Amino acid sequence: GSSVWGEYVLEHETELFPTCKGGGRISQVVNLDKDEETLATMQARWQKLCERHQQTCDVCHPSSSSFCGIGNPFEKLEFCVNDLANERMPFANDSFDVILDKSTLDCTLCSDTATAWLLHEVHRLLQPCGGAYVLISFHHFELLLPLLQNCPGADWTVTHSTMERHVEDLVSPNKK
Repeated sequence: GSSVWGEYVLEHETELFPTCKGGGRISQVVNLDKDEETLATMQARWQKLCERHQQTCDVCHPSSSSFCGIGNPFEKLEFCVNDLANERMPFANDSFDVILDKSTLDCTLCSDTATAWLLHEVHRLLQPCGGAYVLISFHHFELLLPLLQNCPGADWTVTHSTMERHVEDLVSPNKK
C-alpha cells in the first residue's frame, strides 16, 4: 500500500539489523495493495529515491559496478497488486520472516469473510518458527486480541505496544 515502511527499512537496514544472519541484509520487501494506482505511485517514488541515492553515493554511482552497504535496494522492493478479500497472495507457504500489516486488518473488519482469509494467509506465509506478524491498527487491542488468539491453526504469542503515529506527506512534489 502507501506505507513507506518498506522504503525506510531498506534504506536503514544495516542500522536496524546489524547482526542478522547473512550479514544483516534483507533479501526482499513486498509492498502489497489492491489499488494499482497507489502501487504505481509508490514504485515511482521508490525509483526516484534510489536514483537520487545512486547519484550521491560514491560507491553506488552509475560509473561504479558495485553497491554500498544497502546493496541494490531497488531490486529488493517488490510491488504486488492483490485483493486480499478475493485472492490468495502469490507467494509460497512459509515465505516471510515478518509481515507488517498497516491497517489492512482494520479494512477487512468491514467484510464478512476477509478478516478470516487475511489471517489464514498471514499464517500460511509466515515462517513456522520465529515468524512475526506486526499489526498496526487504529482499533482497540481488546477488539483485536480475540481475533489473533483464537485464529484456528495459529498458535501465536500475542504482545502489544502503543506507538505514536507518524504522518508523511507523499503528495507534495518537493518532498523526498
